[in-house]
Amino acid sequence: MTCSSRIAVVCLLALWTSLPSGARAGQSADVVLPPGVSAVWDVRQAHRDTTATRERICINGLWRFQPAGADEEPVPPPGSGWGYFKVPGPWPADTNGDQTIYAAEGWQDRLRGLQAAWYEREIAVPEHWEGRRVGLSVQWLNSFARIFIDGREAGTLIFPGGEADITAAVTPGRTHSLAIQAFARRLTREQNAMLPAGDGAGRRAAGIARGGLVGDVYLTGVPSGERITHVRVDTSVRRRLLTIEAGVEGLREGRPYALRVRVMEDGREVLAAGGGELVETGAGGGRMTLRSAWADPKLWDADTPGNQYDLLVELVEDGRTLDAAHPVRFGFREFWIDGRDFYLNGSRVHLRAVPIDSAQIRPGTATYEAACGTIRRHQMLGFNAVYTHNYGCTPGSHIGFDGMLKAGDDTGMLLCFSLPSMRAYDWSTEEAVAAYRRHLEWYVRQAQNHPSVIMFSQNHNVLAFSDDQNPQRAPLPLPEALPDWYRRRNAQMWDRIAILREFDTAHPVYNHSGPAPDIYTVNCYLNWVPMQERAEWFQHWAREGRHALFLVEYGEPLIFSYNSGRGPWNAWRAPQLQQYHYTEWGALLRGDAAYDLSEFETGRLRWEAEQWRIGEPFDRGRYPLGHLIATDIPNLRGVQAEYITHTWPYFRTLGLSGFNIWHYWNLCSVREGVEPKPVDLPTDWENLQRPGLSVDRIPVEGRMQYTLTNSVSDWPLNVRGEALLRYNRPLLAYIAGGSFRFTEKGHNYLPGEQVDKQVIVVNDSRRPVVCDCTWTVSLPDEVRGKATIRVEPGENGRSPLRFPLPDALEPGEYAIDLKAAFDTGEVQEHSLALHVLAPAPRRSALRGTVALFDPAGETAALLRALDVPFEAVEAGTDLSGYNLVVIGKRALTVDGPGPDLSGVRDGLKVVVFEQTAEVLERRLGFRVAEYGLRKTFARVPDHPVLRGLSERNLRDWHGEATLVPPAMTNPDPNTKPKATWCGFESERPGRAGCYGNVCSVAIEKPTCGDFLPLVDGGFALKFSPLLLHTEGRGLMAFCQADVTGRTREDPAARQLAANLLEFVAGYSPSPARIAVYAGEEAGFEHLRAAGADAELYTGQTLGEDRVVVLGPGAAERVGAHAAGLASWIRAGGRVVAVGIVPEDAAALIAGGITFHEDEHIACVFEPPGAGSAAAGIGCGDLMIRDPRTLWLVASGAAVLGNGVLAHREDPPASFLQLVPWQIDYRRLYNAKRGFQGSSFAVNRLLANTGVPLRTPLPGRFADPVEAEPTAGRWLEGLYLDEPVAEDDPYRYFRW
Repeated sequence: MTCSSRIAVVCLLALWTSLPSGARAGQSADVVLPPGVSAVWDVRQAHRDTTATRERICINGLWRFQPAGADEEPVPPPGSGWGYFKVPGPWPADTNGDQTIYAAEGWQDRLRGLQAAWYEREIAVPEHWEGRRVGLSVQWLNSFARIFIDGREAGTLIFPGGEADITAAVTPGRTHSLAIQAFARRLTREQNAMLPAGDGAGRRAAGIARGGLVGDVYLTGVPSGERITHVRVDTSVRRRLLTIEAGVEGLREGRPYALRVRVMEDGREVLAAGGGELVETGAGGGRMTLRSAWADPKLWDADTPGNQYDLLVELVEDGRTLDAAHPVRFGFREFWIDGRDFYLNGSRVHLRAVPIDSAQIRPGTATYEAACGTIRRHQMLGFNAVYTHNYGCTPGSHIGFDGMLKAGDDTGMLLCFSLPSMRAYDWSTEEAVAAYRRHLEWYVRQAQNHPSVIMFSQNHNVLAFSDDQNPQRAPLPLPEALPDWYRRRNAQMWDRIAILREFDTAHPVYNHSGPAPDIYTVNCYLNWVPMQERAEWFQHWAREGRHALFLVEYGEPLIFSYNSGRGPWNAWRAPQLQQYHYTEWGALLRGDAAYDLSEFETGRLRWEAEQWRIGEPFDRGRYPLGHLIATDIPNLRGVQAEYITHTWPYFRTLGLSGFNIWHYWNLCSVREGVEPKPVDLPTDWENLQRPGLSVDRIPVEGRMQYTLTNSVSDWPLNVRGEALLRYNRPLLAYIAGGSFRFTEKGHNYLPGEQVDKQVIVVNDSRRPVVCDCTWTVSLPDEVRGKATIRVEPGENGRSPLRFPLPDALEPGEYAIDLKAAFDTGEVQEHSLALHVLAPAPRRSALRGTVALFDPAGETAALLRALDVPFEAVEAGTDLSGYNLVVIGKRALTVDGPGPDLSGVRDGLKVVVFEQTAEVLERRLGFRVAEYGLRKTFARVPDHPVLRGLSERNLRDWHGEATLVPPAMTNPDPNTKPKATWCGFESERPGRAGCYGNVCSVAIEKPTCGDFLPLVDGGFALKFSPLLLHTEGRGLMAFCQADVTGRTREDPAARQLAANLLEFVAGYSPSPARIAVYAGEEAGFEHLRAAGADAELYTGQTLGEDRVVVLGPGAAERVGAHAAGLASWIRAGGRVVAVGIVPEDAAALIAGGITFHEDEHIACVFEPPGAGSAAAGIGCGDLMIRDPRTLWLVASGAAVLGNGVLAHREDPPASFLQLVPWQIDYRRLYNAKRGFQGSSFAVNRLLANTGVPLRTPLPGRFADPVEAEPTAGRWLEGLYLDEPVAEDDPYRYFRW
């Protein structure tokens, strides 16, 4: 071998060992581009920005690309497997096909999880750049890059972007090879002073998403001496002042530097100024500031986004231009905060905000065109503001923002721009401050000159604290009341804002969420706080607040509020066996209709039940995805729509500074039969060297706002979306409450009463509006009215709407109909229903002596108003001589004296008016819910106690209830308000008044004893404000409806109280019957535990005073006595059948009852009447979250729902096919509510046939609770199950 041959071999070996592993293995060859596709690198065809002194050439386009091997490897040579990929754009695994990857065979499967890759192309440095500083600028980089010129390393760049000086590596007039090795990793402390993977904000793996060159790439040539580094534009409408700040470097000491600026509009100069003050920052650098008055600029605003200018800035010395910066596009506008209000250009503006994900999702959503489309769709829904949704500014959290920022400018969308969070940095190192400052400046410089950017946001989810949405404390407690850790973190936040002000003094900044200098923000998740209280939640802020209040996240309620899981947060996010209570919470507002389950609900209940059966915990990510995107479910979207309808108008009238709606994408779904598909785009390969993302197709994203391949008409709004559109538009007109309280919803009236309402017009447009309002009232003699309301931007106007009702008006429903015609051409309509009741009789029909135990003195006035004579009695008074005993509101205490009501079993009749939760629970043994029900449902609608009242009268009463305080006391802002339920302490969100309450403290329906709920409501309809309890020959009525001491009278409350007193006073007991049981032993034990003095059937003679209860296995247990029992039943004997099978029914029950076997989860039926064997049983009592196959009644009896409940008149028989004692809720907790409801249903069937059910309740009135009882009374006598903390549905969790 010759010497030259040996040298060649050595060189080849060296080259071989330096190649990437894939290339050395011979697995790849360079890709040959398909016909019609070309990589154009001729800079003469590139977009360039040129001034007198500088130039930048866009070198975006189709670059060579391949995965990298070792971190320190050299540039791969030709033939090593180069493919092609567009710049800018995240690496192929994150483009979702928006940008085509031309991959070599050897690495096309290595793209997912890629952490390092090579880019390469040629660059030609213009010859006229001789003497200039040449740079390589990458606007956004995820996250680190090594730069190579002609194979030699020439510099580095690091997240979030920057410019590398490559002057020494290139020669003007020559073409060079540019290669970049980019790394998509979390940065180390040494690189960036950011927390590395595994610490704090860096909890994810070392790799990151959205890696690579994700922003525009430029070749730059700037003066090598004095030059401008950045330009900042501040505009003041109040002072009509333009302020220009230019960063400068390379200055020489003692020179007379100045700025020369010109403002251009469509190529025409409209303002020129010169001069400037220099503030030196050392090493030849500094900032120069020039201020110029401007009398008549065209203002950029949300409705005039086209008013934009170009700013030309030059650094001059003695008239000679040293540097001319590239033009800066800006708009003249000013956004500021004055007290509680945001102002834009001098008028108030309220932010109806929504997150924008354009730069987080994919390249196809981040282009300028796509961002414009997304914003316009947000505007169509009434939103006027967006905030960038990257809650962190760490590597991989986003791609380039340029398209979105420009889109905001051009569409008039107000934008809040995210800045780095302080918790992403390791502040124990000195480098942290420097790194934070550099990152902060970079983000600020990208956004601050865009007129659409009105505020900066930062420190996402860092400064919230437990009690920060307390309605009595907002906007913020005094600093001395805050915990030490919070004060320390708050001080750190102020320090970080001081750093921000080094780069920007014009933009307000807020923390998401928590306090900031001028803005208080809240992640507002109130779970199931009633709508009336939500509407008034921020009244304290409206009266006392000194800072703007922005609900940066708001759930109305959020879908996760349906979840049974509660905090702490880390536990809630962890896998657990949980339940999504769509139906039960839907019943809170929809009543029985909630139990008409959709396929969505039944499918997810089956899936959920299976996880419980196999004991497989799951988190919200594993739950079937449909629960996040389902759009047409009344229990989900319908409930959310109602919350929007009854809160959004009041937030806007209140002047809330800003608020948004969370899960904004659940407003619509694609129309049936329409399948959105991506649309391929043609690519102009000759002109890719231009700013901005170039995508090969318009993507399908799954959300209307981001799927621009289809028209908006292909995405019909669901009921939630319709509600939002109605109440989120810039202009709003509606019928509100009276002049005394615009949030009140009173609707019950008597003939002759005055109706006091008002029309409110909200103007959140950017121009004054005039609204011509006309209204009619559908009375026999129609009432008409009109008003013209002029409203300035950001304000609301009001006009009274008052009229008397005729004295002889018939009871019924009447409507106020409003038509509001704006001078913009928009017309809105709104209606309000009024319900007129019959006048109460002048004198009470109640007769007999009435005893009133009323030490608090609150019920005597009610009885006098009802013309009920009474005698006041003490706790020790003998009550045997009275026809009716009334226990007054708050008459009982836990440990004080009470009347002896043991005579109830002998015929004493008692009405117990509103008692506190503590008394009901600790003294009487009830389980209760202290929750302000404004909507309740008639469970026995034809009962005499509800005479003259419809279900519509049982909601939103006039005035404020006074049983519970209007606010929950919470002296410790470190915690949320607390409540004690059955001995368990649980958190609550707070309370914002009791206005409109129908019931403040409701009783959970007992599963022992004879309790007939005339009205129910709340979670799963398991609570009642009005219970009739039969005990022996007597009757006790528990009226927890807020009929006493209201701040304004409601005729429905008065009617209910009168009816109740009259009914109880006139009550006569029905004959009692003894239950005789035949069936499996567990059924007999269950009946006895429920209070029935039952006996077993052993063939004894049965009379009319017996009721036979047939449980599962009844025929086998009866045995030889079957014929005799069947004969008794055929002769008219009363039967209650629980879980009977067809064979047993055929053997024992006459009448041709037929069955069908089917799955049972829930069913819907009309409430049975007062005389029905099923009276008092509701749809909520028969739902089971552990679906099971049952024999359901098909015919031969009156079927209720799906046949799980049925009854027959002759011979009398009742059927309940859901057997409570066969529900093992101790093993499957998700079945517990099914056990409770079916147990209650069994009791009702027994009681309705005359079977007495005994409880210890009467004796507890005279028996005070010891100071420290050994066990709670709620544990025995009234309920069959032992409570656990999870049984309390109103436990609060702020997700």
